[in-house]
Amino acid sequence: MYGRDSRTQSMRMQNVQNAGLRGADGEFWWRDISGHIYVNPQGVNAPTLAVWRGNTRRYFYGVNNRVDTEIHEPHSRVVGSDLYFHIHWGHNGTAISGDLSITLGIEHTRGHRGGVGSNLVFGVTAGSSGLAGEVNAGRYFCEISEWKIGMSGGGVNMLDTDLVRADDSIAISVTITGIPTITGGTRNEVAIWNMDLHAQTTGIDGTPNKDVSSGSFW
Repeated sequence: MYGRDSRTQSMRMQNVQNAGLRGADGEFWWRDISGHIYVNPQGVNAPTLAVWRGNTRRYFYGVNNRVDTEIHEPHSRVVGSDLYFHIHWGHNGTAISGDLSITLGIEHTRGHRGGVGSNLVFGVTAGSSGLAGEVNAGRYFCEISEWKIGMSGGGVNMLDTDLVRADDSIAISVTITGIPTITGGTRNEVAIWNMDLHAQTTGIDGTPNKDVSSGSFW
């Protein structure tokens, strides 16, 4: 239930899980949850920092290179909603063909002593993500490859998003197992500059009670 306080012109809502703002179709909207990027500094798993375009540089990844991200779950994510993982990448070559293949390692760590979360390891290919194929990735474009990694109740290679709550942590390790054939570029490899989760949001970036033991902490 929603209401308006005429004295302060503020909106009121019940202190219940997943209370929030919805669109005209009754559905929650989607948002990106960005994480911290950790680049392997040296060794066989390390990418190469090289010129991307003009005076800008980006990290380029070849086979066996790794990149990691750590994502903090906000209070605004709709509990139980589907969860998608995005990699933002591109190339600076003049021609490209083939697919980007990776192995994902996903660790869900529950906050506030909520118990042990899930640990998943599985391989995926960007060409099967349902988005634009890599053969259409133009020079200097931002390609966004997406994989579903969570749903209500969980499943094969899926987190149980009923158990993913505010202040939890999701660590994702990406190992490159195959890259498209690229020619005419600085490195002829893929540049990766951002990774995030795509999730539905209540639009309310807070919690009705800061005490985790209150029963209304989400």
